[in-house]
Amino acid sequence: MLTGALFKRVWRSVAHEPEAPTAKDRDRTWSEVLAAAAIRGALFGGVEALIDRAGATGFARLTGVWPGKTEVENGLDGARADAKPVPVKRQLTVCG
Repeated sequence: MLTGALFKRVWRSVAHEPEAPTAKDRDRTWSEVLAAAAIRGALFGGVEALIDRAGATGFARLTGVWPGKTEVENGLDGARADAKPVPVKRQLTVCG
């Protein structure tokens, strides 16, 4: 919903047209249809990545654990030079 409104706004400012072409618009050229699809895809992908990354960052701040794959899980031994360490909270389990 947010991305759709953002796409309409971007398309109006870039193409100076009120409506973006769809693949079934007979009177539109291939380049118009492909440009609209590329812009739409980039915006949807960008918004999805923004939401996913914000959620992962919030989760890591709350729990101290990163929810996705880490470099160790990906088979990389060293940490990236620009990586910021995430503090890890440890829980003490008491058996009773």
